[in-house]
Order: sequence, then structure tokens, then C-alpha cells
Amino acid sequence: MSIKECIKLASYNIIRKKAVSFQIAISFLIVSFIGICSFSYILFLNSEISALYEKEISGCYIRIPTEQLSGKKETFLKDELSNIEGILDITVFSEVSPEELIDFIPETDEYAFLFEFTKLMAEDKEYSPNKNSIHDRIIGQYISIDKYSKSYRSVSNNEIQELINTIKSKNAFLFGKEFDDENQVILSEILLNKYGLLKEDMEQMIGSKISMLIYDVEGNNPLYLFKDYYLVGIMSSEFFKIKSRIDSSHILISSSKSFNLSDYDEIIINVKGFSNVKNVHDKLQSILGIEGEYSSTCEFYMYLNKINLVLKSIFALASFIICFAIIMNVVILTYFNVSKKKNYLGMLKAMGLCSGKITFIVFSELFIIGVVSTFFASLLAAIFTKTSLGVLGKMLYIEVIFNPNIIIQSIMSTVTLLLHISGTSGLFRKFG
Repeated sequence: MSIKECIKLASYNIIRKKAVSFQIAISFLIVSFIGICSFSYILFLNSEISALYEKEISGCYIRIPTEQLSGKKETFLKDELSNIEGILDITVFSEVSPEELIDFIPETDEYAFLFEFTKLMAEDKEYSPNKNSIHDRIIGQYISIDKYSKSYRSVSNNEIQELINTIKSKNAFLFGKEFDDENQVILSEILLNKYGLLKEDMEQMIGSKISMLIYDVEGNNPLYLFKDYYLVGIMSSEFFKIKSRIDSSHILISSSKSFNLSDYDEIIINVKGFSNVKNVHDKLQSILGIEGEYSSTCEFYMYLNKINLVLKSIFALASFIICFAIIMNVVILTYFNVSKKKNYLGMLKAMGLCSGKITFIVFSELFIIGVVSTFFASLLAAIFTKTSLGVLGKMLYIEVIFNPNIIIQSIMSTVTLLLHISGTSGLFRKFG
């Protein structure tokens, strides 16, 4: 009997034994559905959440205000503190003259800019952020607003030189210029792109008054601030390719406010990404016995990281249980299918078929049922995953974009696992 005839016989057996075939098909469908969904979530977490680590905002810091310092400022200059893993740099705002204070400007994070809930009003038009991808949302989720003195340049000579070396350009501005008065704002082309503005719209906005509805949180109380500024400049997206600006603020404002020393009598510890914040904070507490205050960016990413760890633990446990269930299911189904066909297999052997051909026929039956079941399970899993990822997105406060590649990879992973398990064909041989 040829391979083609064996496959035809297997197909005929599936149709002839509808009840048994249906039971096996349902079992395969359930197992495949659970397996594909599980792999989808694991792949989603590994791809999307790990991408957040690569895209993390560098504006994470721990602020220690005056009331917590109590004569401990000198400790921050010691090597033991500077050598804490995860600290990028330490800035001490203390006992400086107004002339020296200009060296410390800009002081970041005047207030948080929560991208998802903001609006931009320009020339009687209202703009809301685009939500094209998870990375757009995360990059724009929390953007600190840098505050500059009106007489302080927003682009340094070193950055201009870096720009020349990087993209052979001397101009950091797409349109407009530097500050020359108070209550002015410089925005980035990247930020305005997310609001859906075209370049011609950006150019027309230069010199006009814009209003920004800014959402922030103070304690547990939400704040909505309307701020009016004159737009004097738009920084090009190319400018943010230079190393010193990759993760910098996309909103710069000017002010004529006098900088009181008491306002800056504090210490800012910049941290290398949110994953190091907990370690740095714990070390500060053990060395200095002080708490400090997280930036809003830190809090958001630490929350996201905590959710990530919890979900990964849940899916890791679920995957182990599911893999075990798949193994037991296939073994039981195989034994059930073979034991139901003892007489039939004996007849095939009596007809002169070798044990290899008999094994191939039985395996073909299971394979055909498995392929059909997996196909329908894939459709159901795709619908279920797309719906449930929306719930996951709300839980993480981010927009989750359904990626068909995740489902495809999940199907391949599930099928591969089932094929490996089907090596239980040793059960067939005892009937050979």
C-alpha cells in the first residue's frame, strides 16, 4: 500500500468513525486554543514589554528636598554613594549665587505632561494625540516640561557641534528660533507629528498663541492646567537623533521668574532607567536614612515593571500546566484511538500490512484531525486574543496594538509542541 493510499484510508476512517473523530477533534481544538492563547500572551509580553525597556525614558530621577537633607549634603559627594549601581549623576542645588545658578538650568519636570489626556489648541483648532503604536504612546506617556530662563539658550554649542557631526546640519530648528521673551514655548516636530500636524501647519503656527491642557496628579488628586504660550520654535526630529537629546524633553518653556536659592536647595539623583530606581532608592534609604521623591516617570515605569513581572509569573505557571495537559491529552487520545481500533488494526496486519504502514495510517488520522482542529482553534484564538489584549491594554494604561505575527508564531509554537509530543508513536508499535 502506497503512502497516498494510506492517507486516503486515514481520511475514510475519520469520516466513517464520526463520533470518535469528533471527540478527538474537540479535544485537539480545546488544547490548541488554550495553547495558542497562552503562547500569544507570552510572546506579547516578551516582545512588547521588553521593547519598553529599550524605549525607556531616561528622565527618571529621585528628588531629595531641603526638609529631608538635614546636613547630609556632603554625603552625596562621597565615593560610596557615587558608586551605587544605577546612578547616572548627582546634582546638588545648594549655596550658589544667581550667576552660578544659570549653570544648572534647565531644571526638569516642572510638571508632568501626561500625553494620553492632553489637548493642544492652536489657531482655533483642537488637536489630540495620535495613537498609532504602543511605542508612540509610551514615549509620549509622560513627558517632562523643561523650564528655561528667557536669556538661556535651549540648544548649546556642544549640541550644535554634535548635530554637525551626526547629520551634517547646523540648525536644530525646523521652523522658528530661540527664546527672546517669557511665556514662550519650543516644541518638537516629533511631538506635533503625534498630534497629527503636517509641516505646513507647523510653519503657520510659528508666532501664534497656543494653549495646552496639561494633566498632572498631585497626591491622589488629578489636576488639569490650561497654559498659554507663544510658539517661537519647532525643533526638527533630526535634532533628537544626537546622543544628548535622544530622551530629552519635547516641550521647552521660557520664564522670567527669579530663581530663589531656596527653590533649588535640594538634590536631584538622575537614574539610568526605571529598572534601577528601586535599587538606588533602597541604597539611599540604607545609607542616608531618607526616602526621596520619585519623578512621575519613575512611578509609571515602576508600576509597569511590577505588572510585567506579575503577568509573566502567571503565564509561566499557566504554560507549565498547559504543556503538561497537552502531553497527557495527546497520550490519552492516542491510546483511546488505538484501543478502539484493536480489531481494525489486527485486520490490517492480517492483510499483510507492516507495522510501519499501520502506524502511519493511525498517525495520519490524528494529524488530519489535529490540523483541522488547530485551524479553527487559531481563528477562535485570534478573536479572543485581540479582544482580551484590549483589556490588558487598559490595565497597563497603554494602547496594545494587535499583531498578527504573534498569533502566527503562537500557532507554530503550539503545532511544534504537538508534533514533538506525537513522538508517543511508541504506543502504536506494541500493536505491530
